Amino acid sequence: ESNDYRTSEIRRYLMKVSEDLGKKGAPPLLTNLADVNCADRVFLLSTDEVEKLPKEIRKFDYWWWLRSSGSSSLNATCVNCDGDINPNGLYVNYASGSVRPAIRVPAEILK
Repeated sequence: ESNDYRTSEIRRYLMKVSEDLGKKGAPPLLTNLADVNCADRVFLLSTDEVEKLPKEIRKFDYWWWLRSSGSSSLNATCVNCDGDINPNGLYVNYASGSVRPAIRVPAEILK
């Protein structure tokens, strides 16, 4: 009902995913999300973070949500299938599209 990421249903769901990962002994690193004034282990990317990614990586079969606000208090920014950011966003109760959550992991596990 609002684009406030801190109180959103998707954030509550991602926090549950984070808890499940922790129970399996592999909790992702806590990440400060200063733009929305919270810290999470599993999160949606912001517009600024996505802008730093190559467009080829941003492409996906479906558009996907970001945690950044859209053009109104009822919209959240999203990324179109072609990898372009839609800054106006879509209505937050729109039930299609996809979610591409992000995590941070310690660099040593990638070696």
